[in-house]
Amino acid sequence: MDPPGKGPATMVGENPVRVDAAEAIARPTGSPKESPQEEEVNTKKSAASDDEYPLDPALFVLSREEKERALAVKRAIEGLSDIDITISDFMCAHLAIAGQGDLEWAVARVYKMQDVQEEYKFLDSYEEGVVAIQAMMEILPHGIMSFSCDPVSGKCAVVMDGVSRLKELWKNPKNVDVTIRGCQYVCRAQFPSLECVRVGNTHVFEMEGYEWGRGMTDVKELSKLTNETQGTYPTVLNFVRFYNTPTMFNCVVSMVKRLIPKELAKTFSFGNTYSGGSLRDFYLVPTPEAAYQRAYINLCRNLKMRFESEKRFSLSN
Repeated sequence: MDPPGKGPATMVGENPVRVDAAEAIARPTGSPKESPQEEEVNTKKSAASDDEYPLDPALFVLSREEKERALAVKRAIEGLSDIDITISDFMCAHLAIAGQGDLEWAVARVYKMQDVQEEYKFLDSYEEGVVAIQAMMEILPHGIMSFSCDPVSGKCAVVMDGVSRLKELWKNPKNVDVTIRGCQYVCRAQFPSLECVRVGNTHVFEMEGYEWGRGMTDVKELSKLTNETQGTYPTVLNFVRFYNTPTMFNCVVSMVKRLIPKELAKTFSFGNTYSGGSLRDFYLVPTPEAAYQRAYINLCRNLKMRFESEKRFSLSN
């Protein structure tokens, strides 16, 4: 079976989609040092700068049914006196599409988002997001091997080194909190357009090298991490594919699946293999650092588009 893609290219479902590395956003202060391969890329004009928004307004047109559902979600949220966080019109549309008009589900997600935002003291801003993603990627080196998202087609995939993440995650209790903060913004970056919500995305984990124990197994913390990221943000997932999974890891995930939302658990797919061996050899090119930079740039670029979409979209139009 072929891998889900190479470098910035990914496979979403059964259809290959290639998304080139971003032409670069303005790199935040203190962000990872540029690799030589990216210096030329980063001198180009930002594709998501403050005065140039790359998305066609036509991408934000709702069908009549979608708009009615989004307005119903908005009215339901406005009727909640104990919701203190800001829910934009764009998020109302996101919730309406993701939940297929289920108001109870949408309201429950808003309460969850508020709880997590209060617990982790989110400012919910682009500026905070790039710092949070950077902090997560620093403690989980090469945990995200590839991030590809095409706002036009709506196809998006995140490829992660699950073993690298688990090795570092439990070394320090603060690592889980840092990861949850970073993952909250990664969730946002996956949905810069409403088409991304309609299509959904794919998560891929390389698990070669997983060993029982050795600091890689904590069912309680793993379920907490899952519930407070994918189980909180209104993420739409097609597949969560685990590659090269040993038997003991399958046992761990079977326990975790009982502790997370059913709609998330049913996306899990095991037994995936790549004829070339480890996906690390396929994605971490030309070097692990270059792959890290590429993923970071694409995440920040799409995160900026998400926040711009939040500002520009209105259900009044």
